[in-house]
Amino acid sequence: MPARTSGAQGLTVIGGAFALTDHNGRRVTDVDFRGKPMLVLFGATEDRDLTPAHLQTVAAVLNRLGPAAASVAALFVTLNPERDEPAVLKRFLANYDPNLLGLTGSSVEIAAIAKQYFVSRINDANSGTGSAPGLFSESPLFLMDRNGEFVAYLAQTETVEMIAAAVLAIL
Repeated sequence: MPARTSGAQGLTVIGGAFALTDHNGRRVTDVDFRGKPMLVLFGATEDRDLTPAHLQTVAAVLNRLGPAAASVAALFVTLNPERDEPAVLKRFLANYDPNLLGLTGSSVEIAAIAKQYFVSRINDANSGTGSAPGLFSESPLFLMDRNGEFVAYLAQTETVEMIAAAVLAIL
C-alpha cells in the first residue's frame, strides 16, 4: 500500500486503514478506534531492551492520564507476527497497563501497517542495539487524533508529562 499524500500540498501522510487481530483474538480495524486519540507503538515481545522500556513509558502516560486513559486507544503493534500471536501478546502486555491493546496479524498485514507508519526493521544481527535480529532500533510513539489522522511523532526521549499533555490536548 503506497503512502498517502494530502492533496495539493503533497505531504506524506502517516497512518491509514488497517485490519489486525487484538490480543484477545478479535479482528479490529482502524475504524474501531474512531472517536479516541490513538497512541501507536511498534515492537516485539522478544526485544528485551527497547520494547519493555517503551511500553513502560506508555503505561506511565496512561497512569498519568488517570480516568482519561479510558478515552485513549493505546496500541502496541508487533513487528514479529510469526512469534507474537494473540496469546503471546496477552501474556506479555499483562506486565503493563490494562488499557494497552496488542495487535498482530499476518506478515502481510504487519508489513502494510509498518509501511504506513514508516517503521522498518533491522536485518543486521550485529546491530549492537541489544534487540533481537530483524527488529527496529528505535520505536517512536505516534499520536493520532480521534479520526486516525497523524498529530505527532513522539520520540522516546520525550517525558511522560510531555506525552500526557500532548494526548490531553486532543481529548
